[in-house]
Amino acid sequence: MNPLHQVEVLSIRTITGIGTLRAWADIRIAGAIVITRCSVMEGKRGHYVNMPRQLSRNGHWRDAVIVADMDLRKIYEDAILKAFNAEVSHA
Repeated sequence: MNPLHQVEVLSIRTITGIGTLRAWADIRIAGAIVITRCSVMEGKRGHYVNMPRQLSRNGHWRDAVIVADMDLRKIYEDAILKAFNAEVSHA
């Protein structure tokens, strides 16, 4: 496995009562890069993951982190959703 594709979920914090937001997640990629406040959202087709976002001056949300490697994106999404499902099943 490519070392850049090593993803560790550092924390999952479940949320209730805030629209479709279900959790915040922090991850570490390749043992060196930490990304905080990834969000787990509930959509019409199930849960999905967003990278951290910022509100721009024109009132639109923009991704603060963009992952161009689609394999890495799939790996971190799967890792976050797996950790989220484990957290929810223990609650």
